[in-house]
Amino acid sequence: MVTCRRDNRSGSQFLEMSHDGYRPLFGVVHRRRLVLSEEGASLTGEDRLTGGRSGLAYNIRAISRAGPRSRPGPAER
Repeated sequence: MVTCRRDNRSGSQFLEMSHDGYRPLFGVVHRRRLVLSEEGASLTGEDRLTGGRSGLAYNIRAISRAGPRSRPGPAER
C-alpha cells in the first residue's frame, strides 16, 4: 500500500509518503517526510523504517545547494 499526504502549515509545504514494499522481506514500512520552507530556500527530509522485530528509525542529513541552471535550456541553444 502506498500513501501520500500534502499539507501547508505556517507557509511551509509538507509532503508525507509511505509504502509497505519492504514488508514481505523485512517486515518494515518505509515512511518519508519532506518539508520545503516558506521561501523555498530550504528542503529537509526524514526517512523512517518502522515495524520489524524491534523497529528502526534513521535520519539522513545532507548539505547541498541549488541555484539557477548553469547550462542553457533547449530554447537558448
